[in-house]
Amino acid sequence: MMRVAKHYLLRRTGTHAALYSITSHISSFCKWLNKQPDTLIEEYNSQLSADRAKTISNIRNTIDEYIFYQKNRNLSPTTINKSVLSINIFFKINDINLHLNFKMTRKSPWYSSRAITIEELMKLMATANLREKVIIGILAVSGLRLGTLVKLQYRHVKHDLERGITPLHIGIDPQITKGMYQGYSTFINGEVTEYLKKYLSNRRKGNRDNEPENINDDSPLIRLHRRGRVEAMSTAAMGGVIRQVFFQSGILTKKPKSHAYSYELGTSAFRKFFRTQMAVLRVEPHYIEHMMGHKNNRYLDVKMVGTECLRQVYKSARISLKPADENERLIILKQAIEKLGYSPEAILKPKFLSTFHKSLPSA
Repeated sequence: MMRVAKHYLLRRTGTHAALYSITSHISSFCKWLNKQPDTLIEEYNSQLSADRAKTISNIRNTIDEYIFYQKNRNLSPTTINKSVLSINIFFKINDINLHLNFKMTRKSPWYSSRAITIEELMKLMATANLREKVIIGILAVSGLRLGTLVKLQYRHVKHDLERGITPLHIGIDPQITKGMYQGYSTFINGEVTEYLKKYLSNRRKGNRDNEPENINDDSPLIRLHRRGRVEAMSTAAMGGVIRQVFFQSGILTKKPKSHAYSYELGTSAFRKFFRTQMAVLRVEPHYIEHMMGHKNNRYLDVKMVGTECLRQVYKSARISLKPADENERLIILKQAIEKLGYSPEAILKPKFLSTFHKSLPSA
């Protein structure tokens, strides 16, 4: 297992999640055999020296029996595929190459997942508290992965937030991305930026449960609610918060003894929403892929166009947490008011209509 860990650190992504995944699958396999990983490899190595072909065949038969065991437990084809892949890597790294070419087939998805709709998103925002609004809003309009959002710090939003620039730019470091392949840029719109400002302001003021917080560059953007301690939320904790809002809003109903992935809406629903909305709003695919942190063609370097160009692309899409027609009406109304020489705040004053009527030219 130490050889597996070194392999993932030196030759793969080096992330804890990847190592945890393969370790979990190998652990299940070894428990089923009732043997430790080192013992298993030592036994097979001694057998290989006597009859290599027969030993390889026996290992493959053992893996087949393990697959039948997993199918009897009603595990999904995806889980079984990942398990077989992990076992194959484990043996290969320890100099036993099985040349497995196994893949479970499936006629239909075991679990279906989809993007959240605008109407469902509005229900969530109506139900959520301020911190939950910030989490849901950022995920929906930025396309960030949950694992990246929990690692964001104040420094990632500081420049634009303190200068009042919208859409607000979030520069993602390679170290906090999935796979740590490359950094990228994404944005959040004005509506979500206002939620974020208010959330950070409340943290600075403090409340009965938490003392006033001195927010610096290294402060977590979304903090865990824990008295006397400031720390970032884990991916699991943030996922739990989101699922709770799903249930509270009524867009999901709890099923007894069900895993999170068995529901049609999960944390990836917001990322799918972002991808779908940006495509519908006719943003060029290479810009969308960049803002989602996907690797682009080696000859297409979207990042080199600069933050301001990307900001204009994002701004022109007008992605929103509200239906498009309502959002468009508000924009048109605001533009019309400003052309008449009034600010949006002025029309909310009680005396505006009478003043406006007197200013009109007589027929």
